[in-house]
Amino acid sequence: MKENPEILEIRKRNKVLFKRLFDKYYKELTLFACHYLEDLEESEDLVAEIFISLWKHADTTKIYGSMKKYFYNQVQIKCSEQLKVRRFIEQTQKWANFGILPPTSDRN
Repeated sequence: MKENPEILEIRKRNKVLFKRLFDKYYKELTLFACHYLEDLEESEDLVAEIFISLWKHADTTKIYGSMKKYFYNQVQIKCSEQLKVRRFIEQTQKWANFGILPPTSDRN
């Protein structure tokens, strides 16, 4: 299976293509993320971070399907991670409200 030709161009630091992808997908990906996170600013940041990460790690990023599929997959993964962090923070705050520490696996 051949790699996506757009990621090959991004590896060559094709800024025109990268900007075109950003302009094409940023808004719809932000709305997609907002569906999960219910926070527009957080969604904007998350999507921007995905693009930044792709640019920084293009040399090691393998994409065999469409860029659209890649971006949507990344948004789902990052939103899931962010929601896990939120739940952890909420749970920790509940424990703190009762004056006890949450259980951790690194205590002796």
